[in-house]
Amino acid sequence: MYYKISMNPQGKYYPKSITKGKVISTKKIAEKLAQISTVSEADARAVLSMLGEVMADYLASGRSVKLDGLGSFRLAGYTGDNKAVEKPEQVTSKMFQGVRVRFIPESTQKIGGAMTRAMTSGEVDWILLTEEQAASGDFTEEDQEPGSDSGSTGGSSDSGSTGTGSDSGSTGGSSTDDEDSPFKP
Repeated sequence: MYYKISMNPQGKYYPKSITKGKVISTKKIAEKLAQISTVSEADARAVLSMLGEVMADYLASGRSVKLDGLGSFRLAGYTGDNKAVEKPEQVTSKMFQGVRVRFIPESTQKIGGAMTRAMTSGEVDWILLTEEQAASGDFTEEDQEPGSDSGSTGGSSDSGSTGTGSDSGSTGGSSTDDEDSPFKP
């Protein structure tokens, strides 16, 4: 995982995780699934292509969707900042400005009580990039397939890294933590 040093409006510094390379496509995921299972690439791609539509149907009907090993999805309406009213009888569905999909990664409890989220190994090697590397997207390495055993890649390793993956939910953009969500899968 890569990160850069950023500064907030108050002039304090913090690490900000960033993504690398191109977005992995449905085709690439289907190819990988076909390599590691008995499902053909065409079948995997067909299922992945229809997954969004099937999930959208369930979500639109007010249901949450849980995919084992991945996590739970639900719709959440939002009203904006100034939509509060004085009396309960004034509340209407027209106050909603839109709908967002909320995703809660599946979590498992490991021996010793620590919780781990799906899609993270819990062992993240954080690699510090210079501002120039982060801006250019040039991390001086080849893209590697997940699970390949080649150690840390590109940049210089952060010797202060804990390897805990505590920031594993961040994807490089502005993060919207959903810890205060009433939804618990």
